[in-house]
Amino acid sequence: MTEQIWQRYLSDALLKQSWQGTTFAGFNANVDVIVNLTNKAVRNLVASNPDLDRAEMERKSASSVGVVRSREDFVALLVDGLRGGKSLFVQCENGEVMSWLQEQFEETTDKLGGQAGIISNQMAALGARSVLYSPILSPRLGAVMDPRVLYPAVTDGCLELQPVQGCVREGDPTHSPWVFEYGKGERFDFGFTEVVTPRANRIILVKRIPGLGYNFAPELNPYLGSLGEKCDVGFVAGYHLGGPAPEDHAARTAYFQGSLAALRELREGNAALKIHLEYVPAKEPELEMEMLTTLTQGVDSFGINETEIAKVLSSFGLEDLAEEVRERERAYALYRGALALRERFGLERVHVHNLGYYVLVLAKPYPYPVERVRQACLFGSGVNACKAMHGGMVKREELPEAAKLPLSSIGLEQLKAFAEELKERECPPLDVEEFVRTGIAELDSHYILLVPAHIVPNPVITVGMGDTISSSSYAAEVIGVTQGG
Repeated sequence: MTEQIWQRYLSDALLKQSWQGTTFAGFNANVDVIVNLTNKAVRNLVASNPDLDRAEMERKSASSVGVVRSREDFVALLVDGLRGGKSLFVQCENGEVMSWLQEQFEETTDKLGGQAGIISNQMAALGARSVLYSPILSPRLGAVMDPRVLYPAVTDGCLELQPVQGCVREGDPTHSPWVFEYGKGERFDFGFTEVVTPRANRIILVKRIPGLGYNFAPELNPYLGSLGEKCDVGFVAGYHLGGPAPEDHAARTAYFQGSLAALRELREGNAALKIHLEYVPAKEPELEMEMLTTLTQGVDSFGINETEIAKVLSSFGLEDLAEEVRERERAYALYRGALALRERFGLERVHVHNLGYYVLVLAKPYPYPVERVRQACLFGSGVNACKAMHGGMVKREELPEAAKLPLSSIGLEQLKAFAEELKERECPPLDVEEFVRTGIAELDSHYILLVPAHIVPNPVITVGMGDTISSSSYAAEVIGVTQGG
C-alpha cells in the first residue's frame, strides 16, 4: 500500500506539472574530460609506471591526500575512492600530473560540466527560460551549451539576455576537470591491492585556472538588479576555489564579501527571487568555513549529499553529528545534520540528497505548501533517473518512463524507520503511519520531509547527479505549475 501511494505521488509529479518562469545559473561552467574507468586502464597505468612508490601509495588515503601533488597521490586517491564507492572532488596542484593523465588515459570524452553549466542546460531542456553567467566563456565551452540558454550582456547601457553561443570570447580559457566514472561491482587490480566497487560513483580531479574568480564581471555589477528582475529562481556554485587569490586571506575575504553583495544586488531587483547554493568542497577547512558562513547569508536553499554533510559538520566542530552520519548513515542522522546546518546558517531550506532518498528541513513559516515541495522532489528524482539511464540532458518527453520506475526500497524502508526513531527520540505525538504515507512531519520550528527516490543500478553517467536533483527539485518547487488539479 505504501509503495502504491508513493508511486501515485510520483506519477502526478512527473505527468501533471509544467514550468512557467526563468532560471539563472552561475558561475562554474566547465568542459569535463570524462574517463570511463576500467580494470584494463588501471592495470595499464600501473604497468607503464614501474617507478611509482608502492609504499607511499599504500600508506595514503583520500583523506590523507587532500590535494594531489604527485602521481602516487592520484593512485592512492583512486584506490580509496573505488574501495569506498565515494564521490570525491579533489584539487590538483601539479600541472605535470594533469599532463601525465593525458598520456595514461587516451579514451576520453568532452562533456559539459560544472554546477552552473549542467544546471543551465538541464533547465533549458525541461522547458524553463534558462540564463547562464560564467566569467569565462570560451568557444569550446559554447560548443557544448544548449543553444536555448541565454547569457546576460550589456548593450547601449541596457542589460539584455542573448543566446549564449553568440557571446563566446575567443581569448577565454576553458576549465577542464578530469572525471573518472565507474560502475557498481567492478573489480580493479592495482598490483599492490585489489578493490571491488560497492556502488557506482565518480572521482573528480581539478586544477584551477590561476587568477580566476567565479563571480560577476565588474561591468555587470550596475545591472544585477535588472538581471534579478528577469529571473524567478537562481542556482549558484563555484565559490569553493576561493576567488582569484585564495592563499591571500584578505583577498579571499574580499572575494566572498563581494560575492555576497552581488547576491543581494540580484534581490534588489526582485525581492521574491529564490537562490540556491549547491555545495562544492573547498580544499581547506578554513576557506570552506568562511565561504559557507558568508555566502549562506545571501541564499535561501542549500544542497549537499551524505558524504559532504559529514565533512561540513566536522569543519564546524559538530563532530558528534558528523560521526553519526559516517558510522550509522540513515535518514535520522542526515536530518539531525541538516537541522544543525539550517540553524547555524539561518537557511530557509536544506536538501540532503542521498542514495535512495532525500531529507529536507524547511524553516517555518515556509513559502510553499510542504506537499508541493514533496512533489517537486519526486520530479527531481524522476529527472535524475532518466539522466542516469540515458545520460545527457533530460527532456520532458522522457519523464513518463521514470513515472513507471519503482522508487527505491531503501527510501520506502527509511520512511518507517525514520518515523519510529523521531517519535521515540523527540516527537512522541508523531503519527508513524501518517508519516509513512506523506513523508511530512511538523515540529515547532520546522518541517521535516523524507522523500524516497529512484536508484538506477548501473547509471551511464554519475557526474551532475546532485546538481540535477537539487536544481530540478527547487525549480519545480518555485516555478512549477500543476495541471489538472
